[in-house]
Amino acid sequence: MTMDPSRVRISGPLAEHALGFGEVLRKCGYPCERAARHVQLLAQLSRWMERQGLGERELSEERVAEFLAARRAEGYYDKPTLSWVLTVLGLVPGLDVARAEPAPLKPVESAVVEYAHYLSRERGLATKTVRGYTQVASLFLSPRVSIDGDLDLSQVNAKAVITFVIDESRRRSVGAAQVLVTALRSLLRFLFLEGRIAQPLAQAVPAARPRRASCPEDSTTRWWQRCSATATPRRSSAGVISPFSRCSHGSGFVPARSQGLPSTTSTGTTASSW
Repeated sequence: MTMDPSRVRISGPLAEHALGFGEVLRKCGYPCERAARHVQLLAQLSRWMERQGLGERELSEERVAEFLAARRAEGYYDKPTLSWVLTVLGLVPGLDVARAEPAPLKPVESAVVEYAHYLSRERGLATKTVRGYTQVASLFLSPRVSIDGDLDLSQVNAKAVITFVIDESRRRSVGAAQVLVTALRSLLRFLFLEGRIAQPLAQAVPAARPRRASCPEDSTTRWWQRCSATATPRRSSAGVISPFSRCSHGSGFVPARSQGLPSTTSTGTTASSW
């Protein structure tokens, strides 16, 4: 293989761009071997277009994708991605590649994009944090698409929120579950502010707890019913007992009353009236 970009032989509709391309690569500091490879890729594309009867004006993102597919079929060892090739072709002086029009966003994707803008512009969160929060948003919103393909949040209520947290926490470490809970609360606040849900459900998200053995299949319903009845913490002489406590037999998100905790009175410790 030649190490000099200027000596790469090229024919076809893109041949006139080879010399200028090599010069640009040299000015950008590309090593000779790497620059020669880039010019060779341009030469391969130009020959492929010539065989297809295409002119320079017909070069588009779709054509480049077809060229790469044909290249892979011919057994080339290196398999560059479409985005990388488009970036390289962007360095070719005077060469225009018609970009494909982006496909319209699906309802869930559109909602997640709006949420990401809210996090970055209004909340000022870091890019890494925004990425993590939007992943949780996609996970929560994806199952809520109607038959018509629209985003349907009419069934998003406290029970749906709690069920989601329980199901997802079973597959996560305690730290990951805590991130999930924080991101979900943020999403629910955004959805309420935007008028997409009727009630402020951020407070319905339970706190993350250490995982225990798996719960019975109907534990989610029983847990939600218990939580609904114990939304206000109980206080005894021993202190405040939270309605959300560790589960000795479940996922880690079970109300304290399900544990039969003792209460302390002036006459001593007795069985809880819960």
